[in-house]
Amino acid sequence: MEKKEKELLPITAITLAMNIRKIIDEIIENSGEITPEQEQQLDELKTDLATKARNYSFIKADFEGRINYFKQVKELADSKIKALENAQTNLNKRLVAAMKLANMTKISSNDGLFSVSLCKGREKVVVEDVRALDMDYVTIEELIKPQTDKIKSALKENQNVSGAHLEYGDDYLRFNLKKVKEAE
Repeated sequence: MEKKEKELLPITAITLAMNIRKIIDEIIENSGEITPEQEQQLDELKTDLATKARNYSFIKADFEGRINYFKQVKELADSKIKALENAQTNLNKRLVAAMKLANMTKISSNDGLFSVSLCKGREKVVVEDVRALDMDYVTIEELIKPQTDKIKSALKENQNVSGAHLEYGDDYLRFNLKKVKEAE
């Protein structure tokens, strides 16, 4: 039997898995007979894949650290924005109070490049008690919310639940990184 020369693809997790799959397919073609060369290749590929997965876990941990950092930056930026918005609102309130106290409705600069006018507030509806309103003045919204836990239990007990079914979500990875104790 003529030996096929194996073409290995660039080393990525997917190509490592594909190469493992190629060897397994060859073993199947040979009625399950594993040659020492195939056994060695499988061991090497599995070791390489394990190393790749370990390295991915370090990269994932780095990504998680960066994500947390940027979340903190975002929270800080959001709090700064909120503080500036509050300061702006307070400045407006102070200027309104000052203009009312001075009985002024308009302030202008002499060069005509700046002016501020005190305007009467806009009319708005204030509802003290929704339940006291006549039905002509309310909209009734009906909320239908599925009881997913109850549906899941029924489906797992092989009960027919029309309009629902069980399915698995996307496969995911769970990394377990052990902390190395530092030498004392």
